[in-house]
Amino acid sequence: MRRILLALVTLLLAVSAFAQTPTIVNNARQAGTNLAGINNATTTGCNMGVNSEVDYFGCYADPTLAGNIGVVMCVWSAGGGTTTATVTDDKGSTYTEIKKQPHAAGGDVDIFTSPLVTGAHQFKLHLSVARSGIQCSGAQFYNTDGTSCGTPVGALPSGTSLSAGSITSSVTNCLYIQFLVEDDFDTRPTWSAGSGWTLLDADRREQFVSQYQVFAAAAAHDCSVTSSVSISGPTVCIALKPASQGTAPSTFNIVKLFQFPMRDGGTTLTEQAPCAEGNLIAVSWNGNSTDTLSSISATSPTATLTQIGTNGSNTEGKQYQFEKIAAWTNDTTLSLTMTGTISENDMIVYCISGANAQQATSLTTASGTDSGSGVHTVTTATVTPSGSNSGVILGNCGIAQNGSTSGDPTGFQENQDNNNHWIHFYYSSQAAQNFDIVVDERSAPGNIGAWSCAYAVIGTVAPSGGGKRKKLEKLDGTI
Repeated sequence: MRRILLALVTLLLAVSAFAQTPTIVNNARQAGTNLAGINNATTTGCNMGVNSEVDYFGCYADPTLAGNIGVVMCVWSAGGGTTTATVTDDKGSTYTEIKKQPHAAGGDVDIFTSPLVTGAHQFKLHLSVARSGIQCSGAQFYNTDGTSCGTPVGALPSGTSLSAGSITSSVTNCLYIQFLVEDDFDTRPTWSAGSGWTLLDADRREQFVSQYQVFAAAAAHDCSVTSSVSISGPTVCIALKPASQGTAPSTFNIVKLFQFPMRDGGTTLTEQAPCAEGNLIAVSWNGNSTDTLSSISATSPTATLTQIGTNGSNTEGKQYQFEKIAAWTNDTTLSLTMTGTISENDMIVYCISGANAQQATSLTTASGTDSGSGVHTVTTATVTPSGSNSGVILGNCGIAQNGSTSGDPTGFQENQDNNNHWIHFYYSSQAAQNFDIVVDERSAPGNIGAWSCAYAVIGTVAPSGGGKRKKLEKLDGTI
């Protein structure tokens, strides 16, 4: 009888260990290095380089939470498998390369995982040989221990149905993640998730796509994503075990953020914005002083985004903020209409969960001319949220010259290119919050000249999970 009871207890423990469902916390992708005019900054922030380089800096959407698993997906051009890669982050998490798919005619793709140290924000991809065309995304999951429950696969498929191969999982509830980058820079396919999969990311311009699915059955499952046109490119797929570990995010949470560079001319642009996990899409756009962002429309569902306030502006450029609550899906697209030419513009798209239909919005703009010298701080604006005691402030600043290390408060910075940066800051009261630009003189001695910023407040009504968000805010000042 004791043996039977012991066997039953052991069985119950085994079942409970794998009963959890791996769940996304967030995912973030910055732009690649194949764009002219982007500086290399190897200090802080989520920076990109230009041309060939050995280091690429990316960021998680928020500082990482206790017990979660990080998944970093990267591509670099013309590697042919001869380039070795490592990933580290600013809190010392230990990353393991899970699967690389070399491709001499295009680019190598590689995927890494790590048990995350609490509070990690910036990660670094280091290559053994300088390469161009580098781009990475960083995702965070909980309810997984990050170990493999099946043999990772990779392939060089072609056509419209692009499979990395099949993985046979050893346990139930395994988290499968597929990552693919297309060879031809000019094709611009529209990506569709495989049956039952959720798009983690989808970039038409830079042909960067990833998707994930939790499979209930321990069996062989194919990893396949669909393109609207026939293409080819390297892809990898991994499967991670479920586990009762990690920390769920707050209900009001930036689940995904994507940076889209706009360098191709014309006055309209359509990009994918998969947001099945969220109910609010926000767009933070930065462009030339001669450009005007007239409207943003969406499909799946059909909707028109609402501009928050007017816009920030100075001689160096303009900043716009838009938002919309809707039942967003895997297949959501955003179409931008501008006056001017899409040539020196960038935007970040945010997919946010837990927004309330009664959320309060407002916009604070500021501009000026910096005449300082040396490494110094430019105070931009004081933002006082109203109408809600909690929410997020989305900041977007443009500068005329030189470079900025980061926005301040630090720790939630999305990205910076040579003249602009984006940040977000969660607030939990209506207290005034000061924002700054930290000038680092990385381009040349001197100041940043003309600058302008637009800070959008998006409030939510009494979100749950506030304790976890307060922990993040404490980290904000130290990262």
